[in-house]
Amino acid sequence: MLPSLLLLLLSAADVTSAASRSQTLLQYIDGRDDLSEAQRAEWREAVRIEFGGKAVKDGTDEGVTSAKSVIAAAIFNGVPPKSAAKAAYDAYHDTYRYVPPPIAVGYQLLKFAGRAPKAQPRELAFNFPRYFNEEMAPDVVRYWVQLLQTAKLTASEKAQLTRNVEKTRELMRPMLRERLWLGAELEAGAQTPQVRDDLRQLQDELQLDFAGVGKAASLDVRRSYHERYVDLSRELGLPAKARPVSAAPTAPTKPTAPTTPATPEPAKPARPQTPPTGWLASLSSVVSGWLGVPYLWGGLDKRGVDCSGFTRSVYASAFNIELPRNSRAQALLGEAVGRDGLRAGDLVFFDTLERGQITHVGIYVGDDQFVHASSSKGVVRAALSERYYVRAYLSSRRLLAH
Repeated sequence: MLPSLLLLLLSAADVTSAASRSQTLLQYIDGRDDLSEAQRAEWREAVRIEFGGKAVKDGTDEGVTSAKSVIAAAIFNGVPPKSAAKAAYDAYHDTYRYVPPPIAVGYQLLKFAGRAPKAQPRELAFNFPRYFNEEMAPDVVRYWVQLLQTAKLTASEKAQLTRNVEKTRELMRPMLRERLWLGAELEAGAQTPQVRDDLRQLQDELQLDFAGVGKAASLDVRRSYHERYVDLSRELGLPAKARPVSAAPTAPTKPTAPTTPATPEPAKPARPQTPPTGWLASLSSVVSGWLGVPYLWGGLDKRGVDCSGFTRSVYASAFNIELPRNSRAQALLGEAVGRDGLRAGDLVFFDTLERGQITHVGIYVGDDQFVHASSSKGVVRAALSERYYVRAYLSSRRLLAH
């Protein structure tokens, strides 16, 4: 399949931070400040055995870059170095078999959990719409689109990639609708500096990740988020909620004819919500009921759950608050809060792959503890002050006004 593809997209498929991209694998391990000397030595040995001379290969090589992301995720999730080095090499090898780095890396995360699909990475890549995953979809589509623009492809290769892009974008339309509603809520709130920054981040995400998803009007910045949300809801044949009530005074408008009330949906709060009485006990009870549930990418129930599925399920059960399905979207809800000011119920976000963007989310439960769906251990309680969590920590958001 697609035998003539070349890995030309180093910048587009970058899966590590800029600081570590040029490092060889051994240099990358030596530079990890979250490993002890003994741990570093164990990691170096495992990587040398698995990679041989490739352990000192140019760090900008795409296979090496993917291997670094697997190593970062393995350290975050407590995977033993020998197993992790083997997984990193498999991801390295898959990039030379025309597997997009997001899938090459993501497949190894599933293996950490013991829940790898029967399909191999190449099948996941070339039949991605069949194995659709919200967290992975934007990166995969962006990778394919740039291949279509830059690589020399045969007519059949082009047709196959184009079909995959179109089918995946179709599956992403509910994700776009969710983002547009979030934008409508942000627009309706008081335009504080933080809200304006959240709107800028949302618009950047839409332009980067959702180009070509839905009709062009859905991304027309000249129109309000609510107008775009309504249009896309109509396109999908779904009921649309009424425009969010503005928190700020607005100029009087002419009366309009009454309209049929929209079908109610659970709230997706852009600003902190007042939690129900007894919310702390409810949070503790709900979270305790999830401990030990195995990890499953795309999972939403106690048969298996992933990180954003876990936070979404807990918030729905404990507070009757509906969160988006994607961790990056969840990071635009509520209000930003510093790590030193965390309270129980706050969401904490991490860059587990060292990509410079959110790839993981958990729930802070107090006393330096947070609960999350680890890809290697399932739903567990952990100390936020552990060095690998400190290194990966990116931000926190407060959704509960307490």
